[in-house]
Amino acid sequence: MNLTSEHQLYVGMVLPGETAPVAAALMKFARVNANEEGVFAYGKQYQKNPNAVALHPDIFPLNDAVVSLPSNPIRDSGALPIVIQDALPDAWGRMVLASHNKNQGLTDIELLLQSNDDRVGAMVFSGTPQMPPNNLPQSHDIKTLSEAIEKLQYGIELTDELRRLLLLGGSLGGARPKASFVHDHALWLAKFPMRGDIADMQIMECATLALAKECGIRVPQTLLVPAGGSGYAMLTKRFDRHGPLTALSRIHYLSLSGFANVAYRSNNCSYVQFAILLNRLGSNAVADMKELFIRMVFNMVIDNSDDHIKNHGVLYSGNGRYHLSPAFDMVPQLQNLGYTSLSIDGITQNAHLDYARACASKFGVTHDEANRLIHHILDTVHRHWYAFFKACHADKLLLEQVRDCFQRQMRNIGAPKEFY
Repeated sequence: MNLTSEHQLYVGMVLPGETAPVAAALMKFARVNANEEGVFAYGKQYQKNPNAVALHPDIFPLNDAVVSLPSNPIRDSGALPIVIQDALPDAWGRMVLASHNKNQGLTDIELLLQSNDDRVGAMVFSGTPQMPPNNLPQSHDIKTLSEAIEKLQYGIELTDELRRLLLLGGSLGGARPKASFVHDHALWLAKFPMRGDIADMQIMECATLALAKECGIRVPQTLLVPAGGSGYAMLTKRFDRHGPLTALSRIHYLSLSGFANVAYRSNNCSYVQFAILLNRLGSNAVADMKELFIRMVFNMVIDNSDDHIKNHGVLYSGNGRYHLSPAFDMVPQLQNLGYTSLSIDGITQNAHLDYARACASKFGVTHDEANRLIHHILDTVHRHWYAFFKACHADKLLLEQVRDCFQRQMRNIGAPKEFY
């Protein structure tokens, strides 16, 4: 690497079957006026490791090349590649880390260095070749976690102990309050109420994921637990971790943003493009493409217009291949805005069943099969939504909100009249 480095960042990976990270690659960055440029290269020892995993099979294939990182404005994450940006904490994690650092501003690299323990996937980061220790998950009380989260949201002063406790969610993506949580000798993700919620989103998500499973979508194990005076917390079993708590291994994960190499806030991606990537790089492409079609239709039917590229992802399968991760963050938005956040085909974001039928072949689904799948999803949601929401403790008001939302949505997406 010939670049004069202003700063550098080592990327580590927890390889399949291992518990401790090993140094995988080095990035060097240099500032040029308001822009930043850089270079990336895998370490020689890592390349020799028979179990080595490429960070991305296309963007960073596993070889000895020195890859130039294009110049980019510092305000837009500089030269940090999208695959690495994918590992950054989102809104909630940034709030937690800001509190932990007495509200001092943190660079993206500082955010990466401070958020290794609970990050989704297998990547870790270090300022030196020495990788950070693999800290074992700790058990905590759900009500204490809930108290800390509520205080942070309302700007109430936190004790140092509560600040440390909140770091359990400091590396996790998304805007909603969350934390890693040990339950039944396994690592789970706990989601909590958010200030300004228009409904109980934990109940909504738990019920919706159960409904998704009924429609043929793979979802993680979930459950609701009381979280003190703030209602329920929803626990979701971590699908990016494997093995017992004392020997927990990580599974390499890429959101669709990282998998497609498309910036989070860009619209340059689609369900069809995701299907094409799965067809080329997937370990179970036929089944995953079909399930992706089902997910797309399900999101239309339930009015989930928050189906953006960070709410889809893949897990590493081995041999340079990936498979669709279990579904997550599927929640009716109760607004019936008539669009999907992720474009259907790269042209339209209109949530209508005709567009799903028109592009079904891109998912390896025939016209007749598409109609059967769409009818099954419509019928399942229509007949079973009430039972699933009632089982998740939805009250009368929430049941009425969901009923009205689903009826409006069925009309909006062009469902037959029998479903509304």
